[in-house]
Amino acid sequence: MNIKTLTIGLCVALALGACKDNNDTQQLQRQIDALEKKVQSLENAAFKPVPQVQLDPATKSYDYYEDGRYRFAFAIENIRQQADGLVVQISIGNLSTATFSGVSFTVDYGRREGESENPATWYSSVREIKNVTAPNDIFASRWNIVEVSLPNIKQEDFGYLSIMDVNSKSIQFSGYAR
Repeated sequence: MNIKTLTIGLCVALALGACKDNNDTQQLQRQIDALEKKVQSLENAAFKPVPQVQLDPATKSYDYYEDGRYRFAFAIENIRQQADGLVVQISIGNLSTATFSGVSFTVDYGRREGESENPATWYSSVREIKNVTAPNDIFASRWNIVEVSLPNIKQEDFGYLSIMDVNSKSIQFSGYAR
């Protein structure tokens, strides 16, 4: 039994108890309709997708990030082993006419998900780095390179990279900064 069914059932029982006359089905129906709308609204808010980019390190591809504030394209340019981890060069394509300063984002990374593997088991092995900050401005209408260090992973085990929670400290339009 899912939470929606349980919630609606509880609300119907409460509504039946609140009705003085069992023949007042119109009032009961209005209450049920109102409760179904509330439940639907809560479900929509709870399952709103998070903007993110997923990149496959084995391919030369890119993915778009758009959240209403930023429009970027992300791609993996280069990967090299360094000590116990990797350094990944990520190209950030700024699809706007503004330059962004202090761009930061969260990176999830790990091995590729197995075809028959339980997704929850696989995702528990994924590592996260918060507040990765671009050392330079992300200039308008061009690709910008940012290096990200991913500790505790070998190149042969690297199969998943996700970017989310993009933010910036300031934005600049042709000589005007804010």
